[in-house]
Amino acid sequence: MHIKVTVYRTPPNGLAAGMVPVVMAYAGEAVHKGKEAESMGIYMMMFYLGLAVGPLIGGIFWHAFGMASVFYVMSGISAVAFLLVLPFLPEIKNYWLICWYNYSLRYRLAVFSFH
Repeated sequence: MHIKVTVYRTPPNGLAAGMVPVVMAYAGEAVHKGKEAESMGIYMMMFYLGLAVGPLIGGIFWHAFGMASVFYVMSGISAVAFLLVLPFLPEIKNYWLICWYNYSLRYRLAVFSFH
């Protein structure tokens, strides 16, 4: 039983963990030279703020409206955040380098997650 859980949960966890370096690379590419540390600090601050506040808000919605409401609220927040951020995203300077890094990261995660 535990082997099945490990086999089914490892690839999604690896892909989710692979998002953080990709977002950090994008944050470093998208800002002016000399402002990379500030953008990384803002990103990490928002990342950990979401980890701290998300369960609290999810718990409030779960107790008030039931478990399904948590997923509906999260979907709505994600859609609104995506639409708000989309017009402000600058063009990436080294697009193919980031694509290559993302592809190689996924390959490494797929190869080494099952050993």
